[in-house]
Amino acid sequence: MTALGSQGSIGCAAPRPALFTAYPRLAAHIAHLPLGDFPTAIERIPGLLPGGCELWVKREDRAGLRYGGNKVRKLEFLLADAKRRGAGSLITIGGLGSNHVLATAIYGAGQGLSVDAVLFPQPIADPGRAHIRQNLLAGLAAGLRPHVCRSYAALSWTLPTTYLRLWRSAKAQASALTYVSGGGSNAIGTLGWWSGGLEITQQIERGEAPRFDAIYLALGSGGTTAGLLLGLGGLVPVCSEIVAVRVVPWPLSTHAAVQRLAGAALQHVGAALDVRFSLAAFPRLRIESRFLGRGYGHSTPEAQHALSRAADLGLRLDPTYTAKAFSALWADDQAGRLRGKRVLFLHTYSSQPLAVAGDAALGLRSLPAWLAAALDRG
Repeated sequence: MTALGSQGSIGCAAPRPALFTAYPRLAAHIAHLPLGDFPTAIERIPGLLPGGCELWVKREDRAGLRYGGNKVRKLEFLLADAKRRGAGSLITIGGLGSNHVLATAIYGAGQGLSVDAVLFPQPIADPGRAHIRQNLLAGLAAGLRPHVCRSYAALSWTLPTTYLRLWRSAKAQASALTYVSGGGSNAIGTLGWWSGGLEITQQIERGEAPRFDAIYLALGSGGTTAGLLLGLGGLVPVCSEIVAVRVVPWPLSTHAAVQRLAGAALQHVGAALDVRFSLAAFPRLRIESRFLGRGYGHSTPEAQHALSRAADLGLRLDPTYTAKAFSALWADDQAGRLRGKRVLFLHTYSSQPLAVAGDAALGLRSLPAWLAAALDRG
């Protein structure tokens, strides 16, 4: 039995993922592609929070030169696994302006994989309209083939019928089609953030950052939070609490969902190493629901305030994920809950400039007319 607290020797930073540094035998059993620019820095950001909290930021926004954000770590394992299985094409799912879909399109194309995505509705209104438009155009520029659902009801038949058609096409070409879970959150994708949590642990042990009282991040599909629980755990966890701020409603983002993903990742690694992992100590997990607003894709006044304050100090947030997570941190700081504490904010939104097709109007015309008109409004 291997305890999570016994995570192997932790030495100097290496180009391979921290998961393989901690468990060297895994490299022979689990496929991995070096897509990102890791480790990402942990930086002190003074002057942003007025309530006496010592704020640090994990600069995951710089996780890749082509596109940053928290999806890059997941895709390093997901795309490697797809290629190991002989995939020539991928299909995934996400909202109209999904960062996951965009990251999959960009990095999938870089690996010679075609990417289709079934897109479900999200609010197309300011301030989120520009974000959706930008991500869709950048995805199209990367070769994304979108299949747009006008309603959630349509999703129930669009996803299976699209998958079946693409599977038949791949089979006819002696290739394979791989389904990538929404948000990249399954047992394999969660390995990316198990590795990310270990990276934070290694940075703390090297003296590059202090131990933290809390880490704040957005909670969507759950793979990032689940991986962090594993990577930050151990005989003496380097962080007391993970505050996961809901950006999608219950029951999609729950303790049980996060625990299932963490358990699936543990089983996957245990099977690869032919060992059974024991669950050592982990940070507390608090799921914060007060800042969701009207639901997925809807911004809030608190998020807009957080977005504006962060921009003043050079942090580029998005209105419906990272801004909601930061608004929860801001509220806790204002209430005095974080006075004298060290807090790490996981900045999961890419700050890299996007390559968008030169003719935006042409890109919009490739979308359904109702969607193109909604995106071009205002």
